[in-house]
Amino acid sequence: MQSKNNAFPLAGLLDAGAITGIVVALLYTAGWSYAYHYFSRFHLGLTDLGLTRDTLFIYSLWVLYDSLAAVIACFFTIGLYFLLRVLWRKMAIIEEVESPEGEGEEPVQVVRHPVWLWVLTLVGSPMYLLLLFVFFYHLGNWVGWDHFEREQQNDFLSYPRVKVWLKGEQNMMTEEWAFGCYRLLLRNKNQLYIFWADGISAKVPTEV
Repeated sequence: MQSKNNAFPLAGLLDAGAITGIVVALLYTAGWSYAYHYFSRFHLGLTDLGLTRDTLFIYSLWVLYDSLAAVIACFFTIGLYFLLRVLWRKMAIIEEVESPEGEGEEPVQVVRHPVWLWVLTLVGSPMYLLLLFVFFYHLGNWVGWDHFEREQQNDFLSYPRVKVWLKGEQNMMTEEWAFGCYRLLLRNKNQLYIFWADGISAKVPTEV
């Protein structure tokens, strides 16, 4: 009896771990795709920006916030996982076969499952997960481009205007940076990412 009671919490932990792992991987895919496609509109790559995993997960929450389809897909996936678990439990066929030790021994119980359930688990489930990751990748792309276009329509008001003065030799670019027409996209310890947008171009050049 004690072993059975311990099996239920263990099964619950395995379910929670499997579901959490799938959802986290999907969110990371959406956040990475969002950042990749959004900053590509500024001619920037993720390697150059050095974004942290926490930042990518924040972007994934933006994708969820702007896309009801992503939320539905997550809950649908969780529901399918538990449905598959129920099918394995309900569709189990218990057969008694002769003991391999010979006559006089009690029959051994063997649990079998329908062939279609094996096919659904070993073929259908991986294919579904693959399509789900592709869907979340494109979802991050769509939301990222949509955010860029909305920012562009509003003249990038979310990004503050900045004036930049550089020590040393002055040229035409440094004079433009000091004039205050550029907006600050990102900053880190060593670099500033500033851009000037005309509100028309599909991609905005960024000065680093």
